[in-house]
Amino acid sequence: MEKNDIIIVGLCITLLFLWFAKRPLTPPPPQSVNQKTAESQQSSPDKTAIEFGKELGDSILEQDQVSTQLSESKSIYHSDYLNLDPSPDVQLNANSEFSITINPQLGGITDVILLKFQKDKENKASIHLGNESHPIHSIQNMDYPWQFSNAKIESQSDQHVSISRSIANTQLIMSQTWEIDPLNSYEIKYHVSIKNFGETSADFENIVINCGMMDPLDTAKGFMGAGGQDQKIDVLLVDSDSPKTVDINKLKKFDEDDHFEASRWRVKWIAIQNKYFISLLSSESEFPGCTMATENIETTTRKKDNQKSIIGQTFLSPASISSKQSKEWNFNAFIGPKQYSLLKNQGNNAESVLQFDLFLLFHFDWVKGISLGILWGMNQLEKIFHNYGLAIIVITIIIRGIFWPITHKSTVWSKQMQKIQPLAQKIREKYKSDPQKMQQKTMELYREHKINPVAGCLPMLLQVPVFFSLFNVFRSAIELRQASFLWATDLSKQDTIFIIPIGDIPINPLALLMGVTMFLQQKTMPTSPDPMQQKVMMFMTVFFVIMLYPMPSGLTLYWTINQIISIVQYRITHNMGAVKV
Repeated sequence: MEKNDIIIVGLCITLLFLWFAKRPLTPPPPQSVNQKTAESQQSSPDKTAIEFGKELGDSILEQDQVSTQLSESKSIYHSDYLNLDPSPDVQLNANSEFSITINPQLGGITDVILLKFQKDKENKASIHLGNESHPIHSIQNMDYPWQFSNAKIESQSDQHVSISRSIANTQLIMSQTWEIDPLNSYEIKYHVSIKNFGETSADFENIVINCGMMDPLDTAKGFMGAGGQDQKIDVLLVDSDSPKTVDINKLKKFDEDDHFEASRWRVKWIAIQNKYFISLLSSESEFPGCTMATENIETTTRKKDNQKSIIGQTFLSPASISSKQSKEWNFNAFIGPKQYSLLKNQGNNAESVLQFDLFLLFHFDWVKGISLGILWGMNQLEKIFHNYGLAIIVITIIIRGIFWPITHKSTVWSKQMQKIQPLAQKIREKYKSDPQKMQQKTMELYREHKINPVAGCLPMLLQVPVFFSLFNVFRSAIELRQASFLWATDLSKQDTIFIIPIGDIPINPLALLMGVTMFLQQKTMPTSPDPMQQKVMMFMTVFFVIMLYPMPSGLTLYWTINQIISIVQYRITHNMGAVKV
């Protein structure tokens, strides 16, 4: 690497560190939730509403099961719902892409089958989302858990089902309707109504809807999560254009105050997701708050950090239902793959969960444009070569070709700077006691040799947004999932060919090849004879290999090809006579 390359690589490392560093969650100011209710939630330990802090997870785990656990004392139901037999599961099939299973007794979706996505290369079974312990879209009262009668199926077809249940010891009937559209992939229309048959009004302030539960995929994460976040919850606040992200590691650190503030967020939509799949719920009106938790997974194969699933719920708007009246809520749901075009169709910037617009800690539309251009190009090249590995190689060549004039010019300027360094060193030694004179003489030297001291760095800086856009695509694009190339069976994971038993060290050939190409580039492009700088360059090579080693093989493939092209371009520039070593 050249001196300018050290600057750029160091800058990229710094930017990556800032980009992927764990950022503290800063909740918005309290809004929308009745203050008296919120205070009672925070101060009443015996209350059956949300228990903030550590007890929140246990609270959520119990809520979705309570409807099937009848009290030992005899419950009273509406007369139309006495002596009903349990209703069987209902399966809705709109097309060849997905089907959903609804458990009327639990009042929610217990299974979503994504027919076009396989669990893994060895297990050809389709992807299943959902969990009977936490039915998606199930409704519960947080103040005092409702118990429900057996369900009555009001209407049913291949594409919709409508059920109703009586709420024990009340004169309330809850009706729920799910409908899937064969023309809109993975979309579900969901309608809820509660009718009051009693003589007095019924008031509710803490009704919640379960938005989903997501298991980890155990995908490659890389340096500080650069390989992509596996489990997280995104919420789009009413007064924001970009979603607030709570990943599973951040959620583990939530304290009582964090949970309390989250219960007061005004939310447009909530998305529970792993790296490639998502359960997203939006409402015609805003949600006045949400709750989040994790659940332990009983397994002996996953690492300790991956032994949890992430769960999310949102509050429904407070309701006061007069006698003989009803309250209705309408929702739009999307449960499926995180494909940009599908999420874009959901509106309200739902596609932002892919974070294609991320640059450092900020979001920019122009970065999103670059990322989408790279994604489009990669998909078009895959149609030609029928292999995403080849597509990554070709798009890397194209990008390096686009930047060839800049790279060439930067190399020439860098070598010109290197050529006059002995003269610049003499000036520094001669005028070391007079910094102003030193600067004046140094600038005269640059003008004499027609050198712009910053020209060698600025062209390279133009490539940094593209660098980040490539990472945006490679860490989030579901297209790379289970895409094979050479020995790599899945470009979204490490290309491990075997594991050394001592220390469980994976052998990833692409990552090792990347290290070799970085070493060759360092030897091919002569740097300063300064031993300290040579040590710095060697450290940078080792550091990059360690940093990128656990990343998805699609990323390490890109970086390897990028290094090879850098060597070739340098040799071409050198052979043209523009660079004299």
